[in-house]
Amino acid sequence: MSSWQKKFFILSALLVVAVAVFVVDGSKFQPKIKLSANKPQVTTTLPSVVLASSTPRGNAVFLGSVMRVLVDNCFIGYRMFGSGQNLVLIAGQDQTMSFWGTTLLSDLSKHYHVVAFDNPGAGYSTYNGSTPMTIETLAKITGDFLTSIGINSAIVMGWGMGGEIALGLSIDFPQLVQRLVVIGSSAGGQDLTQPEAGVNEIIASTLSTLKQRVSLMFYPDSNETAINSYLADIESIGDLALTNNVMSEQAEAQNLFTSDNFVVNNISKISIPVLIVDGAQDQLFPVQNSDYLAAALTYTTKVIKPGSGYFFPIDQEAYFISLLESFTG
Repeated sequence: MSSWQKKFFILSALLVVAVAVFVVDGSKFQPKIKLSANKPQVTTTLPSVVLASSTPRGNAVFLGSVMRVLVDNCFIGYRMFGSGQNLVLIAGQDQTMSFWGTTLLSDLSKHYHVVAFDNPGAGYSTYNGSTPMTIETLAKITGDFLTSIGINSAIVMGWGMGGEIALGLSIDFPQLVQRLVVIGSSAGGQDLTQPEAGVNEIIASTLSTLKQRVSLMFYPDSNETAINSYLADIESIGDLALTNNVMSEQAEAQNLFTSDNFVVNNISKISIPVLIVDGAQDQLFPVQNSDYLAAALTYTTKVIKPGSGYFFPIDQEAYFISLLESFTG
């Protein structure tokens, strides 16, 4: 072997050793970053996927396509439309984002940038089921979802169980909630006023039909024409599916909330303006629950509409919109 070949062999061997050291102990070459607990971290918007063929037709076309983002091991399906202040809509038990109806959603889009989404397991969203579904868990997923899509501050409006989630969101993510609107809901806990016997059984049962559940929501104006018209409307928007497992999990979450003082014990932390609205004849969340919220919260406006029930925002839509606009400015 010539002298130059020997030199080349030695240099090659040294290079191999150096690369091996770098690979084995590459951490030496990584910059050390110290995060201060006192400084807020930059929020990274996560990528969303547009679902093909999810844009409604006809009067609901303005809603646009459904998007999905992965949050806390759940795929959350959502729509964003309209312009103005951010308005986040949180649906209730056995409901999807379609339940707000095209008329109400259309009118909201004229005044607000609306974010409507399906709760985990409902409609276009999935739920991993690795942890029990509770109102507190749903509030956390909602907060993480809003942060993931870049919503840093919003008016938050929750309906029924969605109102309970919104209250939890205001406690755990106060920086996200600018103003709060609670429709036909409760603070849970032992002071919760339960509906009449039989109502929960219909809402929670996997054997009840969508029409049976909606009929309770329309009460006392439960005429066949109005119910059929509403069902046709929401079915034109999109996927209404809730699996039996998710319906049961939501029912259990609602049941646990009756003995859970998560909101009750922390309600004093909610220091933002709150609009509480309900129909005087709400069968799902008796009006005493709205009275409790109004007394427990600091900055509240309470409106109870005679002659209406749980579906007050639907059957008194124009009046409801005027209340909302007055409250949000």
